[in-house]
Amino acid sequence: MKCFRFLLTLAGATLWLAGCQERLPVELVSDESAHVFDVRFVEKLDSKLIIDSSVDSTGLLYRDEQMFPATLLVNSVKSDLGGGRKKFSFSRILINDKRNPITDSGRVVGYLGLDVGKAKLNALNLPKIIRPYRTPSTLSILQNAGPSYALVEELDRVPVDPGIIPGQHYAFIADGRGAVKPFTVTIQGPDEITIIEPKALSIVPKDEDLQARWDGVAGESFKVVISLYNPNAIVVVQPLASMGVQRGKNSVTIPAKLLQALPLSSDNRYLFSFISLNQKKTQIPGYSESVLVQAASIHNLIFWLR
Repeated sequence: MKCFRFLLTLAGATLWLAGCQERLPVELVSDESAHVFDVRFVEKLDSKLIIDSSVDSTGLLYRDEQMFPATLLVNSVKSDLGGGRKKFSFSRILINDKRNPITDSGRVVGYLGLDVGKAKLNALNLPKIIRPYRTPSTLSILQNAGPSYALVEELDRVPVDPGIIPGQHYAFIADGRGAVKPFTVTIQGPDEITIIEPKALSIVPKDEDLQARWDGVAGESFKVVISLYNPNAIVVVQPLASMGVQRGKNSVTIPAKLLQALPLSSDNRYLFSFISLNQKKTQIPGYSESVLVQAASIHNLIFWLR
């Protein structure tokens, strides 16, 4: 695969950004852009890989899930995609077994999920789901990708289950099964964040820096992911770029030259995911790989770049 590189100069730092097309270096320089760091362009998702959920609900890019085959997630999600705001929690335990790859024509496209017995998030049961053998371009009803434990709960309904309210202390609890022994893993959730500027569905000029502000105290880290968004496409959310935001700030300036470097959208519509998160790595007994534990607050908004 060919690679492209972008030369990024922010607050005296120089970074090379890897992607998947050949381009000349582009300098991204802005008086206000020191808020942004670790800018990365994301390779296009392979439509033949097994992908359970997209970045707008998990807060993870595919490379994160490649690095950590086991993930424990509890996310509070707001989405302003047009037609009103939707709020929900997304909780998941997924323990992939790298000793049991799933192949397609000799190529590894995923791994079988492991059964960990009964599982809970705090006192809330997490249903075991047998994952279908599903890629963005294929659904096989004759195969499955093993179990995961997942729950999506609306946060707009009354009353909200106290086990999924943002900003609390969470415990993932599983009875264990087979090689995986019983475990309890805890993490503190960040405050809920809400983007207050720009508003969803705003028209954003590509030749101007994008200034974004939010309410709420950010977690241990904060990132922004920009994606193509097409609800009629095979891959609805196609991540293009991600960037970190310095701690202690409730704002970010995304340089115009970065916006101009994004691949073109057929209708100028882009999904911006603002992700405040606490993460840690841990081990669970009977499983040899590192486990990523995450609690996040995610706000997804559609902007029109012109």
